[in-house]
Amino acid sequence: MRIRSIHQFHAQFGSNGLSQTQRKLKSALEGLESSVPAVNSSDKSTGSQPASRTHKGRRGEIEGEEQVQVIEEFRYSHPDVGHLLIHIPNGGSRKNKFEGYRLKRQGVRAGVSDLLLPVARGGYFGLWIEFKATPPLDAPVTQSQQDWIKEMNDQGYKAEICLGITAALDVLKTYMAMPPTTSATLEVKRS
Repeated sequence: MRIRSIHQFHAQFGSNGLSQTQRKLKSALEGLESSVPAVNSSDKSTGSQPASRTHKGRRGEIEGEEQVQVIEEFRYSHPDVGHLLIHIPNGGSRKNKFEGYRLKRQGVRAGVSDLLLPVARGGYFGLWIEFKATPPLDAPVTQSQQDWIKEMNDQGYKAEICLGITAALDVLKTYMAMPPTTSATLEVKRS
């Protein structure tokens, strides 16, 4: 059972005799409920967001929430390879310039796509997805993101920009329907 509210938490676990982990989860759920505006059932079925969520500062959060739905749906519909769809946590703000400098030295790069599915299909080595929230809440695609998509396509990957949940799931469905790539050569490097 996926717990989506503090009310479901209480129904599942009750409020007496909670372990320390359960108390922390309860506290986190209460904090989330107080900070996220309610979404009525008509908003969920159409995929649209309520008007109260259109603030520019919430775009990243909305994109993240939609991306979670994409990953969960893909993992549910493809249990054999669903765990291989991963998010590349490459964006976001940094605490200070030193942290940004340190992360760049560790390989963080602007423009890297949000999702990677390292499953070879249709002659491709894998699938990269630059995920944006459903319009009109989508952020613009940056030049570095466009450059990354082009570079990945040039390197033998399928790489797409997807605006919203439906577009991303359609790309994933189409990609997984392709026959497995069988002609790649594996070369093991030893140090």
